[in-house]
Amino acid sequence: MAPRSHRRLFALTALLLTAALFSGACTPRESSSDGAGAGSARPLTALADASGWLDGPPLLADSLRGHTVVIMAWSDTDPLSLRLLRDADAWLKAYGRFGLRVVGLHVPEFAFSADSAAPARALRRSGVSLPVALDAGSRVGSQMGVGEALPLWIVVGHDGKRVWTGEGDRAEAALHAAIEALRKDSGRGGADLPLPGGVTERVTKPARRVYCGTSRVGGGPLAAAVPGEALMFTAQFRYQEQGLSYTPYPVGRWKPSADGVTAARGGAADYVAIRYDGGSVDAVLGSLEPARVWVMYDDGWVPAEARGDDVRVDARGATYVEVAEPRSYSLIQRGGAHVLRLSPERPDITYYAFSFGAE
Repeated sequence: MAPRSHRRLFALTALLLTAALFSGACTPRESSSDGAGAGSARPLTALADASGWLDGPPLLADSLRGHTVVIMAWSDTDPLSLRLLRDADAWLKAYGRFGLRVVGLHVPEFAFSADSAAPARALRRSGVSLPVALDAGSRVGSQMGVGEALPLWIVVGHDGKRVWTGEGDRAEAALHAAIEALRKDSGRGGADLPLPGGVTERVTKPARRVYCGTSRVGGGPLAAAVPGEALMFTAQFRYQEQGLSYTPYPVGRWKPSADGVTAARGGAADYVAIRYDGGSVDAVLGSLEPARVWVMYDDGWVPAEARGDDVRVDARGATYVEVAEPRSYSLIQRGGAHVLRLSPERPDITYYAFSFGAE
């Protein structure tokens, strides 16, 4: 069970949110559960700067004013965002008749995600039909205070003013509890929405994001690489490809760019190695044509109990992911200290980022 102090904090947060979200008598205020950026006090007006909309016509300030609005800023390449999209969609379906409005704001992390096809594919894979504002030029997110921590939740009161901001699934849990408390207190019916398993019983550690592009890579050989040139990366000793934890180490011939690192050739001699000590692992990968990326786990193939949802096995027992479109692929589903090596089957496969979930 969670520590007593954490349970008290959770209950207090839910109580305050219930009052702030659905009481017309409350005075809206700026607040943040996890230090999220404040942004504009009236975020609904920023939706007018959306580059487009998915799953419906534009929802602008005039049509949303008078309702409690939950805005979820998310990315199609962020695994946590993709998981929590289903919860946001469930809130809209269950509580829309009580006046709640839920709006997604898609924030592209990479150049390919600025195309509306990328978030549209993510919504279809998730089975979600949420109205989503597109922010290809980052004009909406900059006004709302969206940063790298995703998803970002923004709650807007009846008068159009922001009343609460939070990040990740800790914020999602508190917000969900507040909405459920409203249903029970109102006596107006509606189905219970169970929280994601165990989320109220622990303090969630944030996921770690590791980028491969020269504009955001945190260290290692890619930090000093010249973008736009095909370079030969060597590793004569094992420690050279397994240096700092959570640092991508390319071996072989690769072409770095601001967004990622692209294979200049394919084969077992070319790979990106990364050492980590944590939970699940996802990778954002893309390819000009459908192709395989072979996934090695320490010195062998990924065992069955550790394989993520996107890992497949060929007749030899070799593990791989089929990269058919640029998106986040689930590689590993369990924790521990390991080294991953991802080897491209052919050139022109790009590695953009890795996400490491908490234990």
